[in-house]
Amino acid sequence: MNRKIVLLVLASMLLFSCFMNHGVVRATVNHYGSSTRLSGDEGIINPLPGQYANYGIAEYSENGTMVWSGWWNVSYIDYLEPNLINTTHTILMPSQSGVFWMTINTTNRWVVGGNHMWKHSWYAFWIETDVTEGSVVRIWTANATVMTSDKVMFCGEFVDCWVANWTDPYGTTNTFFFDKKTGLVIGAHVFGDTYWATVTLVATNVPIGAYSPKHELTVSLEAPMTIQLGESSLLNATVYNYGLSNETDVEFQLLINGHVINSTVVPFLESRSFTRFTYGWTPPNEGIYNVTAYVQPAPGETSLENNQMTRFVRVSAPPEVGVKAGDWIRYNYTVTGAPPGTTLPQWMKVEFLSVEGTTATVRVTMHMSDGSEQNQTMAFDAVAGGEGIVIPVNLTTGDSIYISGYGEVTIEGETVRTYAGAKRTAIYTSFTLYEIYCTFYWDKETGVLVELSQISGGMNVTIRATETNMWEAPPFVEEGIGRGWMRIGFHEFVFVTYIYKMGDGQIELVFKYRGNEYSATWNIISQREYPSTETEILLCHNSDHGYLIAYKQKGYIHVVTYVEIASMSKRTTLSYEKTFCRRSEYM
Repeated sequence: MNRKIVLLVLASMLLFSCFMNHGVVRATVNHYGSSTRLSGDEGIINPLPGQYANYGIAEYSENGTMVWSGWWNVSYIDYLEPNLINTTHTILMPSQSGVFWMTINTTNRWVVGGNHMWKHSWYAFWIETDVTEGSVVRIWTANATVMTSDKVMFCGEFVDCWVANWTDPYGTTNTFFFDKKTGLVIGAHVFGDTYWATVTLVATNVPIGAYSPKHELTVSLEAPMTIQLGESSLLNATVYNYGLSNETDVEFQLLINGHVINSTVVPFLESRSFTRFTYGWTPPNEGIYNVTAYVQPAPGETSLENNQMTRFVRVSAPPEVGVKAGDWIRYNYTVTGAPPGTTLPQWMKVEFLSVEGTTATVRVTMHMSDGSEQNQTMAFDAVAGGEGIVIPVNLTTGDSIYISGYGEVTIEGETVRTYAGAKRTAIYTSFTLYEIYCTFYWDKETGVLVELSQISGGMNVTIRATETNMWEAPPFVEEGIGRGWMRIGFHEFVFVTYIYKMGDGQIELVFKYRGNEYSATWNIISQREYPSTETEILLCHNSDHGYLIAYKQKGYIHVVTYVEIASMSKRTTLSYEKTFCRRSEYM
């Protein structure tokens, strides 16, 4: 949600030099130059001053295209006191860049100080080593579960790792790989709603448990997460020989939904080398496809888990836009918490001048509280980088869209609400970005924005669709008509009252007396039926106008109101038989 910012999102293979020191390093100086005891056996992690780890970082879109790459350097500087080590983190990423520091308690991995957002959370780059399958390890603000063990490549060697899974506060799924020997994080895979990312350890002098087997073939696969029906995509597979021996007659297969679509035999694959395969693929139908790359194990190979890799690809129909040239929609603004005297928008009108494919050109007119109006004409693609004014039609829960300025967002659900006088099925999403809480509602049938609210600090801004030519609002329906009485001072007057149902959840009372008309509108907030079969409470509500109670008894509607009109308190009670008619017949 939001753009979800993942700080340990990470990447494959930046070209840093690989360096490892397999010896044991000991140091006992603090930042004052005096001798101090290290965490030693009392710490659950034992980083040493002078150790470091460099990670490559990258993020990919759901179609497999790299969005950005960066890096993260961690340096363990010195012990400020026993069991408190100072670290620096040099980061280059779109979401954050700079040099940060953290102080970590090695007895529990708690970040006790620093200027990074990980302060007062559980340190994620190094965990305890006394874990096993099923252990729970605290990472950042979540509990990670050690699910299994696996081998991870580092500079042409294998590292035995614990695999821990956890979900962060943004709903992102994380899989971390920790060296069994030291507890250092070796890599990670991160999966969001519409993106995925990796981290790869590219350089360190921490003595991790790396080794090289005699025979070891592995395979990797690059495939998009989504493809539109009718489009083509490249499936890229790579077979690596990480063993100490040269291999012959290496058999590779590419399968889709269990069917072999490509089979190749590599006559010779030298130790520490690789070969790549590329296959052009055009899916024939919508659906979820299982794409698997497989390499036949070499004779004597014992580690077989990494001889195949699977990716699931979703193929969907091209998105459609439900607006056309000539459509328009108007929104009313509600702003609270703004400083006094601020010129604020009162309403906005969006007119669709042209629509070609998924690209719309619109004219936006905004009317301000000082009477001025602002106009702007803009063009945008509702699928790739739209402004949120219109999105593809018939999206459902779990679908993702891109909104310019907000990034990828996920549809959270759908509901029925009243917009521009009619009940509409709306889909919605909500997220927080830069401390601004945003909620969007779009009409499912047309894809047009119908409501947006933003809350920041003490200020709340809401726009809501009130008029449009894209759908028809039903006429006002009169629920009843009757004669009542009103007392003003010592005088009683007979008058006529109309009750109109205004769309979903609102009711309007209109009083007509001696040619003058007075009205008040209520939102219906409750509706219930009494245990008695003779009495049904239709609505009961208090508002700034007064109060309103309406109930049905023996086929008659009874209304009791206390209404402020023209600064005069007026009370009326009336009863009438329920009838239905159009407002125009009486007005």
